[in-house]
Amino acid sequence: MDKLELRIDSADKLQEQWVLDDYDPDEIPHIRLVRIFINGQDLKKIVTDIEKPYMIESGCSPDDADYSHNTVERMKFQFEQLSDETSYSSKYGIELFCCPDCGVGGCWSVMCHFRAENDVVYMERFYHNHRDWKYDLSYCFTRENFEAEIQKLK
Repeated sequence: MDKLELRIDSADKLQEQWVLDDYDPDEIPHIRLVRIFINGQDLKKIVTDIEKPYMIESGCSPDDADYSHNTVERMKFQFEQLSDETSYSSKYGIELFCCPDCGVGGCWSVMCHFRAENDVVYMERFYHNHRDWKYDLSYCFTRENFEAEIQKLK
């Protein structure tokens, strides 16, 4: 089994550009962002490492492969939608990250689907919402691990 970990950090600590641009300085310490770790590894790094050859192939610098982190509220909303089969999150997946420039997941993100089956939860079918890049990733968590991590968003 894989291990999911959601780390909640203040935007003040992470200093992401979209937060610095969109919020007053006195609000920034109160904004909480979600970093996703799988088996102790930062999912953002796993994804950007996969994307680097695609970036080079398209003539961009591999350093341009970047994302920012969603707010706790955004992640909570998406996971709550999974119980409704007609919701955006159920149909299209969870926006794991957001655009580093504007903070919108729909602008630039990697997405995936979560599927529960008995005592396990699968994280699968990763894709980019604006590129035809292949991510050969899938993970399997105990339901207990998954639910405990999602509780951190409450």
